[in-house]
Amino acid sequence: MFTTGARTALGGTYLNMRQSDVIQARFRQVAISVLVAMGVVFIYLVYNATQFDDITDINAMDMAQVARNFAAGEGFTTKIIRPLSLAVSKSLERHPELTLSPLHPITAAGLFRLTGAPTARTMAWACGIAFLLTIGVTYLLALKIFNPQVALLALVVVATDAVVLQYAISGLESSLLTLLVTVLLLALFMHWKADRHRLIWAGVAGVLVGLIYLTQYAWVIVLLPAFGVVYLNAQPGRRAVNVGVFLVLALAVMTPWFIRNYNITGNPLFTLRWNEGVMGTYSYPGNTLYRMWEEQPPSPARFCLQAPREMYQKVRSSLLSLRPVVANMGGPFVAAFFWVAILIPLGAAGYERVRKSVYVLLLLLIGILSLLGASPRLLAPLTPFVSVTAIALFLQLLNRRLARLDTIQQKRWRSIGIGMLLAVHIVPLM
Repeated sequence: MFTTGARTALGGTYLNMRQSDVIQARFRQVAISVLVAMGVVFIYLVYNATQFDDITDINAMDMAQVARNFAAGEGFTTKIIRPLSLAVSKSLERHPELTLSPLHPITAAGLFRLTGAPTARTMAWACGIAFLLTIGVTYLLALKIFNPQVALLALVVVATDAVVLQYAISGLESSLLTLLVTVLLLALFMHWKADRHRLIWAGVAGVLVGLIYLTQYAWVIVLLPAFGVVYLNAQPGRRAVNVGVFLVLALAVMTPWFIRNYNITGNPLFTLRWNEGVMGTYSYPGNTLYRMWEEQPPSPARFCLQAPREMYQKVRSSLLSLRPVVANMGGPFVAAFFWVAILIPLGAAGYERVRKSVYVLLLLLIGILSLLGASPRLLAPLTPFVSVTAIALFLQLLNRRLARLDTIQQKRWRSIGIGMLLAVHIVPLM
């Protein structure tokens, strides 16, 4: 029999071995994280260097010149003056920009001032920085909801998504919007998970909703599903306080822009962007309304009553254009798992609420874009969450399939399965 001293010695040795294993596991995890982060940066640098020639999208060009004006101290103004805008503000000098959402041009202007180079390359890097931050948030989102394996694979999938990378050098607002939307979905999940700090996360969600609105007006619709998640997450006796903080902070972020619009147009919610609801029709083909002097252009609601057939044709055409975009979010092979996952519970109640809110948000966005015009870039911000959900289901199905094998065979076939998924996912990028 062991003496008391021997038992103590053996216990101490065992404890030291356990501590050593924990330290090694943490070191291995940190090393893998650093290597993956370096790999993501390398992918973006190579993609930027080989694929970027210049900004070609007309919206990105418009945002870039507004950012240049803002960086030069001319305020949120434009030198591309539309007749429709002149009908609202007659000034040619420092003509106020009345179409674009402000946040992306302003952040790009900050990068212009920081680098001293208001160039197309800098505009692309304004998107690239948001893209790199999005990759980190995607990892954190998957880690909080699922596990490190899902988080790492989802990170790789988003980082190698050809569409996401394309927007990351485009000069458009999509990358910044993707970052804010992914952080919002993380905040909504943490609002459910963190009992003691639930009010703080409600406030964070409200701030993010305000920033999303300032990045892209059409995304103001995110307020509705986010409000629903905050309401359901809160305890019955605290719901009024939670939704109150959420709404007050969202409004506080938007208010300075409301004041600016009111001072210029008399309408705090004014933007010429809503007039696109009647463009793309037989009466106003393309963006011809922007090139007309109309002090009172027809509202989408009034135009629907006046020309219902034209609006029907426009909505139908937009829906047909959006169909492949919606079906292939996250890549055609990854998206398949996301759509299959609709009827399969994958995580905790907080995650399921967020996931259902994303489905509702997607339907609302499709409705708005069918009226304003099909803009695939405005659906791209859901890609990280789509990828996390798809990867969670893929690994769950794979693990069930391999459950009867021994440990060594499970590791081998799991690696083969993951490799096959990544191989087909990366084909569009290659």
